[in-house]
Amino acid sequence: RASDKPEDETIKEEEIDLQKVTEHVKTLQLQLRIVFITIQIVQDLLAWINPIGSLSTMLFLLWMAYANYVKYIPALCCLMNGLVLLLNKVYPKMLKFYQKPYKFVVLSTK
Repeated sequence: RASDKPEDETIKEEEIDLQKVTEHVKTLQLQLRIVFITIQIVQDLLAWINPIGSLSTMLFLLWMAYANYVKYIPALCCLMNGLVLLLNKVYPKMLKFYQKPYKFVVLSTK
């Protein structure tokens, strides 16, 4: 009930800081861009556009499975994601290659 609360505990409305909102939107945009680039890289590997790169990636993943390092992949992905965010904050010009348009390869069954 509203009558049970003292007057001092009323919730104060805060103004929305547009600068913080735009920073968070830019961070979310970078995160989504990384996801789309990862999807593009996986599609390129599966389409064998660069056979040497696909073969070496698959051999590396087989070695990781053989050496039982698969359990470290999620932690490694989180570490790399944090590193990308840190680099974007410290050196924003360094990650301009993320601005490229994406080219998605459609895998066909032909």
